Amino acid sequence: NSTTWDEERHTEVYKAMKESLGLDPDENGKLGVVINTCMTPWLRAQKTFQRMSVIIRNELYNAYGAMTDIPERLNLVSPCNIDPDWDGSVFAELEASFSNPSLRYHAIGKYMFNMTFSEQIKK
Repeated sequence: NSTTWDEERHTEVYKAMKESLGLDPDENGKLGVVINTCMTPWLRAQKTFQRMSVIIRNELYNAYGAMTDIPERLNLVSPCNIDPDWDGSVFAELEASFSNPSLRYHAIGKYMFNMTFSEQIKK
């Protein structure tokens, strides 16, 4: 669930949130807010809430990165061989670079590629 805050109805919290986010205090647009569901009765365990918070945190980081990161050519590290029998898949880890905001991600998975790019992928 979500809602919005505006200066007229949420004066103090609106100003405090804009300041903490580093937003322009003179711009009077509404702030979109995710409603916290930690008090709902179906969350019986703290661990459930912690898992939900990790998922939401990652989704917010991914959404922010999708909007602001400069496109980069990604490098994958993989133990898989790309030979003539290759089916287009590799198990690999993203080569991250925490000094580069566009590469501050960690991902391990099975990736699928078009086999016509096998020579480029080998490099």
